[in-house]
Amino acid sequence: MRYILILAWQSIRQVLRDRTAALWMVVIPLVYIFVFGSAFRGGSDPAQSRAYIAVWNQDQGELGQRFMHHLKSENLRVDTLTAAPAADILRSVTIPDSFSRRLSQSQPVSISFVLRKGNDMEANAMADLAVKKAQYRLLADLTELAIQEKSVQDPSFSQLDQRQKLIQVQTSYAGKSKVIPRGFAQQVPANIVMFTMLTLFIYAGTTLVEERQNGLLRRMLTSPLQFNYLFWGRVAGITCVGLLQTAIILLMGRFFFAVHLGSYPLALAAVVLLFSLTVSGMGITLGLLIRNEEKMIATAIIVTIGMSALSGCWFPLEITPRWFEFFANFLPSGLAIKSLNRLISYGYGWEAIWPYLLGLGAFLTGFALLSARLMRRAVN
Repeated sequence: MRYILILAWQSIRQVLRDRTAALWMVVIPLVYIFVFGSAFRGGSDPAQSRAYIAVWNQDQGELGQRFMHHLKSENLRVDTLTAAPAADILRSVTIPDSFSRRLSQSQPVSISFVLRKGNDMEANAMADLAVKKAQYRLLADLTELAIQEKSVQDPSFSQLDQRQKLIQVQTSYAGKSKVIPRGFAQQVPANIVMFTMLTLFIYAGTTLVEERQNGLLRRMLTSPLQFNYLFWGRVAGITCVGLLQTAIILLMGRFFFAVHLGSYPLALAAVVLLFSLTVSGMGITLGLLIRNEEKMIATAIIVTIGMSALSGCWFPLEITPRWFEFFANFLPSGLAIKSLNRLISYGYGWEAIWPYLLGLGAFLTGFALLSARLMRRAVN
């Protein structure tokens, strides 16, 4: 055990002395989180998302203003126009000049509501619902004023607004949150997975390529160091590098990007540890299969990019077809990102991630056996 800890500490010291490694381990991931998290942070919560709509109110009466009042109280970004809406406006409502007069005389009147094709379907549905709610609330106001035999005037509407609401509606999520991870909440787990692979693939691969080329692996076995100590020392050292990087990103995500890391820290630690161990085995395998350092780095980048894209590091898996999300179950990176999202974004615990932990354990066992066999062959 002592030799394993010595080799692990040697790996950490080697990384800490390399400024380039620190740049790729900490600075670049945080820059990615900040840039892409800021760019795609909107719309993560339906209660906070807002759809744009332009309104041209030609009516000068009280009812047109009242309709506008109800529309602005919805979760919309309302832009008041002074002329007819242009053809390229995303969503627009036109209130005719006869709106108040015809309603006051109990005559039908039409409101023009235009949606451009190809827009965000969720935003279109939100705007459509808001317009309909504004119509129904205006009709309810007119009905109540008619029952009370009050005139359609601003003071009468003010009295309606000031009275106690007859029905209070409280909204909350039923069970666990089902919001698709976006913004910083999606970028923190995604960049942990992507940069853990990139860092450990390159570090493990290039280290083993150099040790094979200069004969260091064989010379180490001439010492009292047994093969098992050498192998697990390398695995422990590479894993510690990944854990150090992940710990820094998690801390920055929690205190700088204000990402809630869930209520199950032990489950989070288990996912991070199993994934780092798995990636360490994969990195050692690549380093033992590829003899050229430049090819090793190129392969590490290509493998990382491919696995990241297929696992949901670049976009949430929840927006992809089912076959795409199903395919991610056969990648260790896919299992890791699903586990982290369930812990961080959805608020689940052990009960939701244990199948993914078993999958990571299977990958870890397979790559550990393969890399151990390749390393034994390399030193003989």
